[in-house]
Amino acid sequence: MNTQTYCTDFDLTNDLSSGEYFEQYTLALGIRFSVTFSNAAWFSTLYVGAGGNWVVTCDINTAVRPDGYLNTSPVAVTLPVIYKQCNVSQVYVVQMSDFDSNDILKCRWSNSSGNINAADECAGVCLGVPGANLIRNNCTIVFTLTAANWYAAVALQIEDFYNSAATVPMSSVPLQFLFYGYAAPSGCNIPPAIIGNRPNRGNF
Repeated sequence: MNTQTYCTDFDLTNDLSSGEYFEQYTLALGIRFSVTFSNAAWFSTLYVGAGGNWVVTCDINTAVRPDGYLNTSPVAVTLPVIYKQCNVSQVYVVQMSDFDSNDILKCRWSNSSGNINAADECAGVCLGVPGANLIRNNCTIVFTLTAANWYAAVALQIEDFYNSAATVPMSSVPLQFLFYGYAAPSGCNIPPAIIGNRPNRGNF
């Protein structure tokens, strides 16, 4: 499969581009394997992994679910760069959803070994947000950035489980994005606040 994407958006100021690429394959039922895309190199202003290699790894599973259907992998959406003030405790919620509405969704830090993919999932940016705490059940990251004008890479795997008793996910989807730390602006002492409930599941 050709991994070169078609560029759909480009930010000249931040030197960022994004795009999508689709290709269809016919696979046999009842197989499971991982797909990994890796290259080099991360840029130099990362808290963890500056100049190192990067990897994204996805689990593909065509086994029939216990309810007799093929599984649909979960979806998680975020901006590529999230701007956060330094030296302030921050909370960021990754929104997860799944077409199979009864599945249990969880996220975890990507890691280099001992995972469902049996492969490196994050290369140089494993645990790329120093001191961060991840709440798996609602994919909430609690963290503090300490250096202005530096980035922290977030490498997660979004996984779906058939029910609360299941210990092996039916699929594992990578999600990687960046936090960017900025210094506190002068003359601004009251941060913005989000008031009310913030559900973390979407209904299709």
